[in-house]
Amino acid sequence: MNWQGPRRMYKPALFFVPLMPVDLASPVPDSPLRHSRALAGWWGWAFPPGPPLPPPLV
Repeated sequence: MNWQGPRRMYKPALFFVPLMPVDLASPVPDSPLRHSRALAGWWGWAFPPGPPLPPPLV
């Protein structure tokens, strides 16, 4: 370590890999099972899902 700083810079993207689990093996991309499984991890604890959306106005 000199006046130029540390020689090796770690990429910050590596820290976000285990925090957002994504089930890529799900047959349906937007299935409720996939979302419930992903929200059960660290991301769902830190950012719980909000209230359901109101019905659209026709």
